[in-house]
Amino acid sequence: MTKTIAEQIQGHIEKAYEIKKQTVKLAAEVRDEVGSTIMDIVKDPLLSPEGRKVKQAEIMGGYERDLYTEIARIKGEYLAEAKAVRDLANKTLLEPNAKPTDTTKVAFFEKEYERLKVDAMLGLNAEKSMKAIAEFVSKYDHPYFAERLQSEFSTLAGAVLANGNDAETRQKLSKMLEAIEVKATSPAKESAKYGLKYFENAEGVRLFPEYSHEFKAIESVMTSKYIKHINEPEVYFEAEAETQESAQ
Repeated sequence: MTKTIAEQIQGHIEKAYEIKKQTVKLAAEVRDEVGSTIMDIVKDPLLSPEGRKVKQAEIMGGYERDLYTEIARIKGEYLAEAKAVRDLANKTLLEPNAKPTDTTKVAFFEKEYERLKVDAMLGLNAEKSMKAIAEFVSKYDHPYFAERLQSEFSTLAGAVLANGNDAETRQKLSKMLEAIEVKATSPAKESAKYGLKYFENAEGVRLFPEYSHEFKAIESVMTSKYIKHINEPEVYFEAEAETQESAQ
């Protein structure tokens, strides 16, 4: 059975949430593994205090890269879900609303809409024309009809303003257009807008907020020197690439 737009978008959002939860397991693994390794070094009777520092620095570099590799993977998977939602949402928003299956109602709409446009063009009273438009809008509340009105509202508004281009009239027309836009937003398009809003700042997602248990767990075994880019793994790898390039 084909899933609705809302179901598809919600599915991606739920998957993104599960992807972010991978940080819980990663933080625990880093804390346990790095902590255990450091403890072994500290307890090694063959190492001097200076030797322990050197040994810790050696192994920490490897753990650092492994950590950023995993974070980059998690963030990449999260951004893939964000892209999927954005692609689907933008496509949905660009597609016209489906025409109602009631062909009789569609025919009545077309006939009455043409009459409304003519009356607005020939009308001599702005207030009377706006009242007629408002009544027409309230009569046809299907997203398809509202979208038709939205796409051609400039024509109706222009006819009204020709008979009363004052601040009050413009304000009333603006509110009328807002009401039409709300009606033109189908459930699918509403879900699309929600999806875009949800992933609005996806590229800047902070997988390890400084106040989180996961951040503190990693910080307890890896100093700030090694985790300063924990929420920006791409910065770590860019710096690594620059270092390797300058060394050549």
